[in-house]
Amino acid sequence: MKLSTTYFYLIAALALGACSSKQMYEGVQSGKRSQCEKLDQPDRTKCQEASNKSYDDYERERTGKK
Repeated sequence: MKLSTTYFYLIAALALGACSSKQMYEGVQSGKRSQCEKLDQPDRTKCQEASNKSYDDYERERTGKK
């Protein structure tokens, strides 16, 4: 991951600090999708699929609930 991408995510996380976890997750996912657009195929498709997970799915996986 490039240093500029790391800074982008750090700034996004700090800017969203007052937001809910869901809003923060969605903001980070949006940033990831933007970064995916810069990739060539097939990496772009894999990246987009990985960044399309809903917050509810993410939370279920994170907490281990079904």
